[in-house]
Amino acid sequence: MYRSSIYDIEWKYYDILYGNLIDDVEFYRSRLIGDSVLEIMCGTGRIISSFKNMKIRYGLDIDERMLSMMNSKDKDVVAIRGDARDFSIDRKFDNIIIGLNSILLFDRGEKIRVLKNASRHIKEGGIIFLDAIMPPELEEGIVYLGDYKVKGGLEIYRYFVPYFSDDMKILHIKYIYDIFEMGGYRRETADLQLFPVNYQEMRDIAREAGLRIRRVYGGYSGEKFYPEKSERMLLIMEKAKDHER
Repeated sequence: MYRSSIYDIEWKYYDILYGNLIDDVEFYRSRLIGDSVLEIMCGTGRIISSFKNMKIRYGLDIDERMLSMMNSKDKDVVAIRGDARDFSIDRKFDNIIIGLNSILLFDRGEKIRVLKNASRHIKEGGIIFLDAIMPPELEEGIVYLGDYKVKGGLEIYRYFVPYFSDDMKILHIKYIYDIFEMGGYRRETADLQLFPVNYQEMRDIAREAGLRIRRVYGGYSGEKFYPEKSERMLLIMEKAKDHER
């Protein structure tokens, strides 16, 4: 499984931590085509449930708890439990979204598998969106305050401590959750492993998966992308023509 113990915690608090994030939703909304959309690794459906104007909406995730939360909010989204690398759906889509750093859960070979599988599920002329942060400049062993959220009687402080593998290809993150609820306090911890890539690496991965990058942005407001400066890359991809493969 590509999801580690962090999701045993995050599924409970995901909507509190990320529920107010709408910039990426608006980025996609202004660029969707046709009437069908699939979100791969949809989590609790924060993104896919926002596109109620789309006739056909599917959300795929490997975590049943997150899918249940998605359908509790929006029963019109078709929930599919599956692995991004090898799922199979008996239809194709105008749009496929791989949002908010999800692709970074996979190493290089697995990224290619995910994108090849996405390509198999996209219509001719359809587009694949991919959102990923650029390799971050973080100091190992430093404790960062990632989030502070309050909802009702629940108060969450989420910290993280980064460590890199010796070859700098794997980013290990220790998450620490301090949770105050109903007058009580508890601490939970979880580990996450990411495989950051720069734009050149992502372009090569897309090419190996049979995709062509049509556009790349440096932010959700459509900012110009600078490989050495931008904090994230937002790719709009399509199937490559035979001579481009």
